[in-house]
Amino acid sequence: MSTVKEQLIEKLIEDDENSQCKITIVGTGAVGMACAISILLKGLYGIKEELFLSIPCVLGRNGVSDVVKINLNSEEEALFKKSAETLWNIQKDLIF
Repeated sequence: MSTVKEQLIEKLIEDDENSQCKITIVGTGAVGMACAISILLKGLYGIKEELFLSIPCVLGRNGVSDVVKINLNSEEEALFKKSAETLWNIQKDLIF
């Protein structure tokens, strides 16, 4: 017979296998969750346009409480900016 804690962990692992989110279990029962959330990136990572991209964020009771800043090397940063530019070139012509 498993404990409540073990049942919760089993459920989290099962949910993790069926989602795009990554669940991390640390220590004795402390559970954290990281999920890529689309947020407005204007001013972050050198992006000047109003562009929404999925990046790792910390979610709190009132929504996004923090953006997880990832240190990118120069090649990764160039590729990220190229992706953002490609998406902006598509998005800028859309009418809402």
